[in-house]
Amino acid sequence: MGPPSSSKFPSSLPGNMSHPNLQRKEKGTSLFFVGYAETFGCRAVNCNAQESRSSKRIPCPLDPKHSCFEDRLQHHLSICNARERCDVPYFNRNINLDSNTDNNNNNKEINIVSDERLQYGSRICNLNHFDEYVGEIKEEILHHTSLDKELSIQSYGLGVLRHLTQNASLLGHMQHKELLQPKVPTCYVEFGAGRGQLTQWLTESVQNLDLATFLLVDRGAQRYKADARLKYK
Repeated sequence: MGPPSSSKFPSSLPGNMSHPNLQRKEKGTSLFFVGYAETFGCRAVNCNAQESRSSKRIPCPLDPKHSCFEDRLQHHLSICNARERCDVPYFNRNINLDSNTDNNNNNKEINIVSDERLQYGSRICNLNHFDEYVGEIKEEILHHTSLDKELSIQSYGLGVLRHLTQNASLLGHMQHKELLQPKVPTCYVEFGAGRGQLTQWLTESVQNLDLATFLLVDRGAQRYKADARLKYK
């Protein structure tokens, strides 16, 4: 998709950099392109746009969701967020391997099945009778006032409203269990944080932030993360 007409570009950016509007979706974008480019950098790999640069954009070998210039591939691999980090203190290669395990023969079959595990596995496979083991799970959707203003925005679609309703229900359950009033130093950990929006609402709901710390864990590198604003709280 090429850029829209130059008449829609704001003139506040320096030089020939512009933030174009997406005509099909009728909204703006935070991406920008410079004057010589005929498309955004993230889409240049999917088209035959000619640029003044002699190098073309290619998919990143570590994560094909984004691209980089071919002549700067080695530099990109050294800073790419998808690279394997081995120089951090919390990384220890093969830490979970047994001391007697041969690192060169990780495909060796080990029989760890016992009668107890077979019995437990049969219960999992027999999902037609899970009520006998789990019991009835009641749906209880709660609410929290910290998301009242956000849920009142009428321009949001069903997907966004569903996500906000889920976050409001989670905070409501935490409030019901008195987890939002820490009396001792408490660490809130969000696994699979994504953009970190749940933690953003959590920081607005916890009553005593002096006793609270927040840890967000996610495997991928998300764009437009909400946790970038948490450091100012």
